[in-house]
Amino acid sequence: MARNIDTAIAAVTVLSDRAVVTRRGKFSVSPTDQYWSISPLPLTMSPDSIRVKGRGTASVKFVAIATETIVTVESLDDKIAPLNQRIEALQGEAKSEGDRLKTLALQQNFVGNLSEEAVGRFAKNLATAKVSLDQANSFLDFIGTQHQTFSQKIQNHQERIRQLTREIQALEQQKALLRNPAKKRHYDLALTVEVVGSGEFELDINYQVSQAKWLPRYDLAIDTARKTLTLDYLADVIQSTGEAWHNADLTISTAQVAQGIIPPELSPWYLNIRQVPPPRPMATTMPRAKKRRSPPPGREMADEAMVAAAMPEEEIIESAPSTSEVKQQGSTVTFHVGAGGNIPSDHNPHQVTLFHGEYPIELTYLALPQKVSFAYLQGNVTNPMDGVTLLPGVANLFRDQAFVGKDQLQNISPGQDMTLNLGIDEGLQIERKLGDRQVDKTLISQLRRITYAYEITVKNLRDQPKSLTLQEQIPIGRHEKIKVNLQKIEPKIDPTKLGILTWKTELNPQEKFTFTYQYTVEYPPNLPIQGLLE
Repeated sequence: MARNIDTAIAAVTVLSDRAVVTRRGKFSVSPTDQYWSISPLPLTMSPDSIRVKGRGTASVKFVAIATETIVTVESLDDKIAPLNQRIEALQGEAKSEGDRLKTLALQQNFVGNLSEEAVGRFAKNLATAKVSLDQANSFLDFIGTQHQTFSQKIQNHQERIRQLTREIQALEQQKALLRNPAKKRHYDLALTVEVVGSGEFELDINYQVSQAKWLPRYDLAIDTARKTLTLDYLADVIQSTGEAWHNADLTISTAQVAQGIIPPELSPWYLNIRQVPPPRPMATTMPRAKKRRSPPPGREMADEAMVAAAMPEEEIIESAPSTSEVKQQGSTVTFHVGAGGNIPSDHNPHQVTLFHGEYPIELTYLALPQKVSFAYLQGNVTNPMDGVTLLPGVANLFRDQAFVGKDQLQNISPGQDMTLNLGIDEGLQIERKLGDRQVDKTLISQLRRITYAYEITVKNLRDQPKSLTLQEQIPIGRHEKIKVNLQKIEPKIDPTKLGILTWKTELNPQEKFTFTYQYTVEYPPNLPIQGLLE
């Protein structure tokens, strides 16, 4: 008979679309041990991914490993018994209400009969003056009051009986739902062992589960005075594996699951003359469905082997409570969060902090006066060579402790730059005006010429120097007879092929700076122009 071994989840490595779980159990062994059973294990487990190892003061050899799907039917006696008790209590109360209702009905009938007999008797007595009119009225008032009282009591008891009936029906419906108990399925792991000697043994079972993942998320806080970026690299861990991860040693990994270990083969690549196929004859039978090809044997096990290889070696790591220890091997980064976490199997995101760092940031104002009359603040940051790879994810942006919005980070490797959009900043005053628009009265070489001149003034309202990037654009002629020429520009720069003018300068506190440019557009007067400013 198999011996049941108690194990608990000791460590979990979460990948982008699955997790690798380590179960651990400590117990005494002896040569009489032959079969061990570990149960229940979730159906999200991949049986081919199971690896078993152990250590202890006795020698244990694993002879065979097998898994079996176990179906159990939940006992519903504990749930049905309280329902039956409640139904019996309500039925007893309903019977008492019915008995009370019968009594009230008899009393009401008695009052009714009494009133019928009394009417004739009072009529005779009134005629002979044996009963006064006041006495007759008092008696009739008494009869009416009693009849009304009994009617109200009967109505109250009838309403209570209807309420009890509804409650009993609801409980009976609950019982009906429990008559077909749900079947639960799980895996049972059976180990055949050979034990030499007696002693203590520690068993580790590693396996892979689906329905687990993690999503990167970031909190980016910019201090404009210190010109620093504080980065919190977060992970939303989501799992519905069927097992709760309580106090497990948690590791987050960026490892990608391998798509097989066998390289593809190159087949001959032929070129030939394309031939027009003859017309198809009309089909007389239904087309045969194509048979789907199953994956090559061993492919799934190969994938699991690669995932297992991505698992970090077990190691006791002293880590800060709010962050994790980071290890990078090639393009794979692992974050060892440590123990103490609690991630239930509820398919809800549970946040853990992976990394915390502070970097210098270069703040630049981007002005587009042709579009808007204010400037945007941008931050340029370099991910240091000894930094961690930032995966694509949503970033919450904070500027001087104020939330400014969200941005989508792309994949940022160590050594790469990233630009953060930090929103509108009122620190610059921008004014753009059309200095001149002149249409030549005479045609030059049978061409009409229009001259445009613009002036942009920017003032730094802050008490600190500011870096400014200002962009304007001039039109581009998309017809050979439309000519656009940049005549004057100050400060002098060269436009791009798309007509973009970009100035970069430093503005001292309260400094005002002026940018000017002038261009001409020439075209035949009989040619209709689209996009020309009037």
